[in-house]
Order: sequence, then C-alpha cells, then structure tokens
Amino acid sequence: MGGTTVRRALCALILAGIVAACGGGGDDDAGDNAADGSTTTTAEAGPDATGTTLAGNAGVQRSDEAQKYVDAFTEASMSGAAVSQNVDQNRCFAETYVDTVGVDALAAVESPEDMTAAPGFNPDDLGIVMTPQQQDTFYSGLQRCIDPKGFFVGIVAAGSNWTPDQTACVAGHLDDTALKRILVSGFDGDTAPVESDESFTATIDGLIGACPDAMAAAGWS
Repeated sequence: MGGTTVRRALCALILAGIVAACGGGGDDDAGDNAADGSTTTTAEAGPDATGTTLAGNAGVQRSDEAQKYVDAFTEASMSGAAVSQNVDQNRCFAETYVDTVGVDALAAVESPEDMTAAPGFNPDDLGIVMTPQQQDTFYSGLQRCIDPKGFFVGIVAAGSNWTPDQTACVAGHLDDTALKRILVSGFDGDTAPVESDESFTATIDGLIGACPDAMAAAGWS
C-alpha cells in the first residue's frame, strides 16, 4: 500500500474511533466546563481500554435539556458501528462536547430525539464550527475524564498485539499538541478531508517514522 494511501487510511481509522466515542462539531455558546478531575490511568492498548476516569465531569451542573443532549450523544455512539463500546468513554466525549458548545448551538441544528434516531452520524455534519477557544476548552474537558494518550494508542493498536516497547514508543512520541489536534478533529465542524490537514498528517508521518515496527504491526508502514 502506498504511503499516501496508508496515511489516509490511518487518519480515517483514527477519526472513526473519535467519532465512535461520541459525536460532535463545535461553535456558538461555549458553556461552563469545569469539574474536579481524578487521576487517570494509562490503559493497555485496545479500543475499549482508554484510561477512562469516571469522575471527570461529575461536578458539572447541567440543565435538563443539556442532559438530554448528553444522553442522546452517548446512546447514538453506542448504537452505531463504534470502535469502542465503553459507555463511560462515550459519555466523557458527550458531556465535554455539550458543555463546550452549549444547548443553543445544538438545538439550532438537531434535537436530542433526532440524534438518538440516527446512530453513527458524523458529528462534523452538524455544521457547528468550534472557535479556537472552544477547541481548547473541549480538549481540557476531555483530559478530566479520559487519558488522551491511552485513547489514541488504543485506537491505533487495536488488534495489533503490540509489545510493551512498541506501545511505549508510540506513546512517547505523542504530545498534547498532537493529541489535541487528533481528538478535536472529529468535533470541530471542519468537514475538509483530514489528509489535507498538515498538522494531523505530520503526526501520523512522525509516528510511522519513529516507531516503524509498531506501526507496521498495526498494518501501517
């Protein structure tokens, strides 16, 4: 498989995992997104092993309508062709997304009932575009309830039987800048092909270059 094709396929896989972990785009009224976080744990590689921290967003107060959207996002992601079937992980993304963009932005494009009725929808298709500040808020919120590095490594390593050294190599070549771009990309409302994003593909290229054995074991070289 040619290098460009491989990178596009890997980007598609990563985005599928992000979308499966609960839908989203971004913009409009950013809501409060504060809560006391608890310590995350790095999970073993795998689609359901993502270092989820259950208490991450527990302290956020939401309206009944906001909670309906959280529940709808979580249910839709669990009903679709998800890479992960981890309810807590999906709810983490749902809560953080709803808290970030706000109910007004969501209500203007789709109801909770319609989301529930259309499992597996593409979050970016909602047409809500996150501002840079909202992207920062979204990523900060995710850090309270998942281990971003564990989540990413879990998607890429799924089914690859990585050794501990291979897992450590990939994890060691990821920083917050790369992880933020990866995790926000499925929720920011940008519908341009992911392979056109230089920062995104540079991250993938860097992983393939730095950890060729691990990436080859996962089918990407």
